[in-house]
Amino acid sequence: EKAIDCYTRCLPHIPESDHNLHTIVFSNRAQCHIKLRKYESAFTDADEAIKWDPNHLKSIQRRGTAAYYTQRLRQARKDFMHSLSIEYSQQFVDYLNKVHASIEKIKVESQEKLKRQVLFNSGIDFHGSNAANPEMHPDELKRMGCEDFKRKA
Repeated sequence: EKAIDCYTRCLPHIPESDHNLHTIVFSNRAQCHIKLRKYESAFTDADEAIKWDPNHLKSIQRRGTAAYYTQRLRQARKDFMHSLSIEYSQQFVDYLNKVHASIEKIKVESQEKLKRQVLFNSGIDFHGSNAANPEMHPDELKRMGCEDFKRKA
């Protein structure tokens, strides 16, 4: 927290023309936020640092890290790939693999949810109840399907 305050207090005193110092201060403040698990603030500061220097490696990595922890997975992937194109780092290869795994998990979950929704909306029998009890009223079958859909969604 003290370091964040220090970086914040020094920002107004940095000449507008000193792009390098702006980059470093915002990037270092982003790292402080990451250490405190304040990922939104870290993302904002790293993003600001990148505006001053689009190829500042640590800022790109820090924004990628903050993006990962705030579920901005596309941005995280983009930043980690950019970072790796500048300099290889096993740590960021590992982060990139985590991002890809998270994206894949979300895709699978979304496809499953969409599948259940389509089946429910089309009146498909979720429980096989129609075969077990052909006299069951269609509204009762639909209610059962709705409850099953809500449980799974």
